Amino acid sequence: MALAMVAEDRQINDVLEELFAEEGNELHIRLAELYLHEGEELSFYEILLRARQRREIVIGYRLVNAERAVINPPAKNERRRWSVKDVFMVITEKE
Repeated sequence: MALAMVAEDRQINDVLEELFAEEGNELHIRLAELYLHEGEELSFYEILLRARQRREIVIGYRLVNAERAVINPPAKNERRRWSVKDVFMVITEKE
C-alpha cells in the first residue's frame, strides 16, 4: 500500500520515511478528550488547531460507534458534535 501511495504522490514519500524511520515522529491514537469536551461542536480544522498547540498533527479520526476511521477528511470546515470517546490519529514527536 505504501508503494502505491508513493507512486500516486511523491511528496508522501517524505512523510512515510519519517514515520518508518527508527528516530523521528510516531503515529498515535489519542482519545478525543485531549482536544475537546463532551458534546462540543467543532470542525476537524478546529481540532487540528488544538492539536497543533500540543505539537501534534491530526490526520484522521474514528467515531466511537464507527467501524472505520476517516483519514484526511474532505470537509474539514464542517462542524460536528464530538464525543470524548471518539479517537484521533495523530503524528507526534517520538516519546
